[in-house]
Amino acid sequence: MWKFKKQHLAMLISSIILAVILLTSCQKEPTPVESNQDSTLPELSKFALPEGATFVSATFNINILVATNQTINVHRITNPWDEMVVTWNNFGGSYSPTIEATFNASAAGWTSVDVTNLVGSWLNGSKPNYGLLLDQVDKTWPRTEYDTREYDFAANASYLQICYTLNGEVLCDTTRNIGDTYIYQASPDDNNGYKGEMYSGWGWDSDLEKQALVKFDLEYTSSVPSQCTRIPLYWQRHTQYGPESRDNNWDLIQPNGENTQFFLSGKSYYQVLLTSQWFNDYYTLARQYIGAKLNKLSGASIPAEVQTAFDNATNLLNTYTPAQVAGWNYWHPTRIQFRLKAFDLLRYNWGIVGPGRCYNCGD
Repeated sequence: MWKFKKQHLAMLISSIILAVILLTSCQKEPTPVESNQDSTLPELSKFALPEGATFVSATFNINILVATNQTINVHRITNPWDEMVVTWNNFGGSYSPTIEATFNASAAGWTSVDVTNLVGSWLNGSKPNYGLLLDQVDKTWPRTEYDTREYDFAANASYLQICYTLNGEVLCDTTRNIGDTYIYQASPDDNNGYKGEMYSGWGWDSDLEKQALVKFDLEYTSSVPSQCTRIPLYWQRHTQYGPESRDNNWDLIQPNGENTQFFLSGKSYYQVLLTSQWFNDYYTLARQYIGAKLNKLSGASIPAEVQTAFDNATNLLNTYTPAQVAGWNYWHPTRIQFRLKAFDLLRYNWGIVGPGRCYNCGD
């Protein structure tokens, strides 16, 4: 009897061990347990440009389930949202009115649309990546229906194809969405994140609008080589006004890039850079401040002592106008502070302290 029990106990232990091995099999194994995913599907993991690569282009690819011949606009979403939480009401119209791309739902099946500018702004950090919204142009039925990642183990989930150059070769990778759903004006507090389809447009004549939301996991890639710094003249010459091509890091100055109001100056950042700094220490500091701010926002590291000087300069610029500074005696204590902080930031921008200057970046 004891022998029989020991045999059964050994078999039970062996069964438990086997079950644990099977249930914990990794998907990287040659024969994973219950794998329902086709190896040819686009990757789900975060996309990041390989080191040394240059971004070239991107397309958004989506499977249309019902052809409607409707025109669909693609917009950039401007606030975070969660697939299993978002509703018409809590989304609150959080998308840019700018049309990033347009496609026509003229046939069922896969369609592709160029979103190079949008994805490029996500990758270089000039725009936050909260995904894209699909909005039907004509305010009438029929609605357009799309596949989602919730259906058939994401076999036909929408994805991005991102192309880049590396070592003289053009390469392309794909990455599947990490969230897709739709919001519905007629049921403004309902969440639809669990559903196997999403829509844009109207289902019938008296229906209200539906909008589809999609997001992707992309890693920000700094456009500053080796996190080096650039002098103010570089930033002055690389705006929307030329003469050189615009540096997209200007978009990190909120809310209007180079056209943003600069403190109490009554001028924009760009106008301040154009203003002569001679005989006015306000503009001497302002010029170096703009350079330091853009270098910092672009990803260049900043030493603690430079950060302190930058913070002190922020307080000065928040307090005094150009006219006030110009009206002081040259040896006025506060005017001296304007010059001292300008010198501290100049040393950073010119690479004397900090990570070093980008001598090969068009300065």
